[in-house]
Amino acid sequence: LTRYKRSGKDAFLDPVRAFLVEAKPEEQVRQEFLQRLLREHGVPVGAMAVEHPMTKSGGTSRGRADILIIAAGGQPLMVVECKEPDTALHDGVLDQARGYAHELGCHYIALTNGVQCETFHRVGGYWKLIAGFPSYQKMHSPRRLKYKEPKSRAFRPLTRAQLSDHRFLSDNDDQ
Repeated sequence: LTRYKRSGKDAFLDPVRAFLVEAKPEEQVRQEFLQRLLREHGVPVGAMAVEHPMTKSGGTSRGRADILIIAAGGQPLMVVECKEPDTALHDGVLDQARGYAHELGCHYIALTNGVQCETFHRVGGYWKLIAGFPSYQKMHSPRRLKYKEPKSRAFRPLTRAQLSDHRFLSDNDDQ
């Protein structure tokens, strides 16, 4: 990414908003991802919005989608949630993106911290992990997508003591 100066601070030229934005860690992730979308995945600059307010598309939350990819017909297609490089892509990040996607009616979400990228497609009522990041063309033809097996979480079996302890199995955190 090319760095510029704006008011004595480092900045990046945002290709979607066409102005300089201060060079902060999350902003660098967003700007690098925008470049990938343009160069590697065929997303037209006019098919993206940056820092898109949920209320602008009829949503009720006060959040903003880091990147919104818009389908050829004008409907929201994918929400991309960007985080700083040292932020893990944990369930809270996924829940945030799913909430935005639900409000906007998107069928895809992507999470990135600049180190990792996870992309999901809503099939029925479930979010399926996609193998790789789809091109803009493939986003319009989901039959051609390839999916990854969901990551299994390592759970240890409960011990007899845990099974017999009602406090361990209770939903009530006050006990």
